[in-house]
Amino acid sequence: MSKTTDRNHRVIPHNRRLQRTVNSCLLFVSLIASHSALAMQTSYSYNNKGQILTIDGPRIDVTDITTYGYSDSGQRTSITNAAGHVFQLSNFNGLGLPQRLTDANNISSVLTYHPRGWLTSITIVSPTGNTALDSTTTYTYDAVGLLIKVTSSNNQFLSYQYDAARRLTEINNNAGEKILYTLDAAGNRTSTTINAANSSILYTATQTFDELSRTMEVIGAGSEMAKLEYDSNSNVTSSINPNNYKTESDYDPLNRLTSTVDPGLGRTEFAYDTQNRLIRVTDAIGRATTYEYDAFDNLISQDSTATGVTIYEYDEARNRVYQKTAEGDESRYQYDSLNRLTQYSYPDNRYSYGPTEDVMYQYDDTNWCPKECTGQSHFGVGKLTSVIDSRTSTYYRYDHLGNVIEKVLLTHITHSRDKRFTTKYSYNKANQLEQMTYPSGLVVLYLRDILGRIQQINYQKENQNIEVLASNISYLPFGPVKSIEYNSGLITTNTYDQNYRITNIKAGDKFDLSYQYDQNSNIIEIFDKETDPNSDISQHRAAQNETSNNLQQFSYDPLDRLQTNDNNRGNNTFSYDQVGNRLSHEYSETIASPVEDKKTYSLSYYKNNRLKGVSGDDQYHQYFYNTQGERFLKRSSEVENFYIYNNAGNLLSEQNKQDEFREYIYLNQQPIALIADTAVYYYHNDHLGTPRMLTNQAQERVWAADYTAFGKALITTESITNNLRFAGQYFDVENGFHYNWFRYYDPKIGRYLRSDPIGLAGGINTYAYVGGNPLSYVDPDGLTRRGGGFNSPFTRPVGEPANTATARKIIRDIQRYDPSFRFETVSSTGTRYTNRDVRSLEQTLRTNETSGSCPGPLNLSPWGAGQRGAYRQAKRDHGIPVSMHPTSITPNRNRREEIIPGRQLHFTINRRTITIRNDSAGDYYGPNNNQNRGPHFNQGKRMNVY
Repeated sequence: MSKTTDRNHRVIPHNRRLQRTVNSCLLFVSLIASHSALAMQTSYSYNNKGQILTIDGPRIDVTDITTYGYSDSGQRTSITNAAGHVFQLSNFNGLGLPQRLTDANNISSVLTYHPRGWLTSITIVSPTGNTALDSTTTYTYDAVGLLIKVTSSNNQFLSYQYDAARRLTEINNNAGEKILYTLDAAGNRTSTTINAANSSILYTATQTFDELSRTMEVIGAGSEMAKLEYDSNSNVTSSINPNNYKTESDYDPLNRLTSTVDPGLGRTEFAYDTQNRLIRVTDAIGRATTYEYDAFDNLISQDSTATGVTIYEYDEARNRVYQKTAEGDESRYQYDSLNRLTQYSYPDNRYSYGPTEDVMYQYDDTNWCPKECTGQSHFGVGKLTSVIDSRTSTYYRYDHLGNVIEKVLLTHITHSRDKRFTTKYSYNKANQLEQMTYPSGLVVLYLRDILGRIQQINYQKENQNIEVLASNISYLPFGPVKSIEYNSGLITTNTYDQNYRITNIKAGDKFDLSYQYDQNSNIIEIFDKETDPNSDISQHRAAQNETSNNLQQFSYDPLDRLQTNDNNRGNNTFSYDQVGNRLSHEYSETIASPVEDKKTYSLSYYKNNRLKGVSGDDQYHQYFYNTQGERFLKRSSEVENFYIYNNAGNLLSEQNKQDEFREYIYLNQQPIALIADTAVYYYHNDHLGTPRMLTNQAQERVWAADYTAFGKALITTESITNNLRFAGQYFDVENGFHYNWFRYYDPKIGRYLRSDPIGLAGGINTYAYVGGNPLSYVDPDGLTRRGGGFNSPFTRPVGEPANTATARKIIRDIQRYDPSFRFETVSSTGTRYTNRDVRSLEQTLRTNETSGSCPGPLNLSPWGAGQRGAYRQAKRDHGIPVSMHPTSITPNRNRREEIIPGRQLHFTINRRTITIRNDSAGDYYGPNNNQNRGPHFNQGKRMNVY
């Protein structure tokens, strides 16, 4: 049997053909990949200096050509994309670096550089011409080019300190708070501490490593210890959590994960094809999900026991253009020349009695919304400017920094009830939200401290004076909220341990919750202390023969799923099968719960799997959604409520049939206040942000509830209505379900009504809520759980891994132009990369890419490092244990495939091959070029990380 492999040693299917055409300079003229059903061709043209002039993409239905312009001296001066957007570079300095960039919205950025070519500032010029409105970020370096300070346009800064080996050891902010790192001789971080300005230690974590620099133990502030074990190829073979429960993993000879055995002895198996693509996942009870791909690695079929067979088709640019579900629902997708989605439609509309569900996306419009909106500044080129379907039209307006500053929602349900909702935003020069105007005219203002954190929230009703909502908001260093003072005089104080886990929440004498954790950070006890014996909750509990103080205790199975919950209402015991389906719920009541009438509902769904209607009690409740999946209307014969959301997906406003508004105000994604019936009410939330109580201006309880473990509210006080529940959930009184953005949740059984739209990416059980641990995790959008777990604080954003991977790749790309480039960031839970960091890095990379200089191979050698030090640093930068030997060694080759001095060292780790090239002859790119190097190590030039 014969086989053909590509340069990464992956087998090329026999029905796939790869054809490369080069010119006399060995530059690619065209790349053609084809198989029986599809061909993809990308063509290139060059000027007589070998600089690329055009790239003609693979699309055949549109013109997708990118064009590059150059000066007589060879500097790249313009980039014009397939949509005709022009990005210009000008005012080049003596190093050939552009000092002005102008984007397609005619917004200019002015750049300054160190004499050695390091970027020292970026100023985004205000289109008003008022220099006071310019946004400047400055970068400061030490003598060897290490970044030591980043200062934003509002004078907030982060400074960095390094040891003698130029490794990061300390991060400081302008409030005097610090993150300190202790490193071992190999550069591994053995401890992390966060200090307040007075040097008191508020957070601490330690790690141990073996001689291969592999993490062996992760130790929390309370001596909680997680352990890892490895095979000889550095694959993790077992992870032991602090409760001493072990998860084991097996790998095949290609270091691909083939199975995991969880602490409950449930075995999940994984299978791959010859292209290393995942083709089957078999769960612990034998149910398989299979995947099929075409020759270009596009997923063309998925077969799941939860959703049946779904098939997909793609265009030449690998955009998905067709999907058909097991129910027979078809959808088609269209894209513009920049491969942006412009329309999706349902050609086989089985719901002919209702409006079509087709959606259109529009970009780049300079007239950003209907005629009554024209005349306002708008910088929408390159951005989504409107989304239109049969029920709604949503329009977006942007400022020159790229922030959405106005969103208009127009509804088209019935002419008599067509609505227009406008939400406005205002940002400071550092892109931080300063003001929000709600559809009713309510204005909310955010005042920030010297670190840019929200310190005070004010509000202003239409034609009234500005009032304080909350003030003196304080935070842990690089961490979550510590205290809030409401305008009513009530103060909420949060107490944390040195793992940054919350241990107590207290709101004056109204609210007092204490938490205890097991070694794996599962909550094992919540003590709800009732401080006022005459309160309505105390009286309610006394009437039910309950104690005033409610002690809840919890235990968990080896997979951290809630097993028992004992409280003053009774005892609950849960059991699960090996994939998390609840098998039983046994309970014994100390206090009889109210008897609920049994009801039967009929549910109907749209073609996109969203709940369309619920029938029951002689009522039909219908639901309508916008293209973001946000439910904007709930309607029945008696109810018609509209819902408006902010850009983060939080519910901002409700408007009922009488045009009365209820409006929600948030602090860091948690509700802090409700404004309804001209009154202000203050939220008091638990550790997950679930509302437990609302108080009025007189500090009186107006709403309060206890909860079952899986989120069913047991309301004890209700002089006003509150429908917010778990994070991202809204209680529907008509059926008892919780609307949870992409799905609906039933708190009585702790499960969703439909399978997870993202499949197994959200967990092996596509119906279960947060893996059976609702005390530690939340799921704000109905897609995937967030937070919880040992060494994974709740404040860690779900996007962090993606941001980190993206940022690190961009940094490596930048270092191909500027080997001295360094970038560090910091967040509330330590160092991580934020969306803003990614945007900043992308701009820096774009500056380098458009400078007219050619990138050299990625240089992994630190300044001044010897051959051995450079080799070790190259390993560290790609996660290769410093003592690991190469899996294989091959000769160095140039672009003509001729053998040149040096070697390529290949390392196989966790199913990836990483190549480091030893350029023993060095590189020379011309006089005074900062890429010139003597002997050094690079990322492999011909072998990519995959």
